[in-house]
Amino acid sequence: MSSPNLYYQIMGETIGPIGAAELRQLVHLGTVGPETQIRKGIDGNWFAASLAKGLFDPYAQAASGAPPFYTAQLASDPNQPPPPPPPPSLVARGDATGGIIPYKNPHALIAYYLGIFGLIPVIGFFLAIAAVFLGFSGIKKRKLDPIIKGTAHAVIGIVLGVISIAYHVLIGLSLLIGALNS
Repeated sequence: MSSPNLYYQIMGETIGPIGAAELRQLVHLGTVGPETQIRKGIDGNWFAASLAKGLFDPYAQAASGAPPFYTAQLASDPNQPPPPPPPPSLVARGDATGGIIPYKNPHALIAYYLGIFGLIPVIGFFLAIAAVFLGFSGIKKRKLDPIIKGTAHAVIGIVLGVISIAYHVLIGLSLLIGALNS
């Protein structure tokens, strides 16, 4: 078992000492990412966690020129199964638009636009129906994978779709009652 003498930085704050197993767990939880600065010992040099041999992929060979690190500590114990792979980093899977345009959740995005265009007389009725269904589908996709965003777009699509359907039904009933009265 290794002694805890590893440190990492989060938002400029140095945290440690911790052991290699704890560091692997922090990587698995997403607390420590590839860009997180880590060091060995209290006076070691800081370097990106992605350069630590075996920290993010225990099966890959370390890149040439990687700083010395406790490779033996990061390698799996032969009696233990290998650690699970870390979750994809938010940087790798994140939204390039910062979540403003949920392009990874097309159902929510399309529901939003169909909800807006659903306010157009006559053809809007059919667009509004599609907006409601796609909005619920977009919310379901968001619940399955929270990284993709799009809840607000889906909800706006559903609300505008329902308003548009009600608007079209009321207009249709008004026209029908007016035709029957004349």
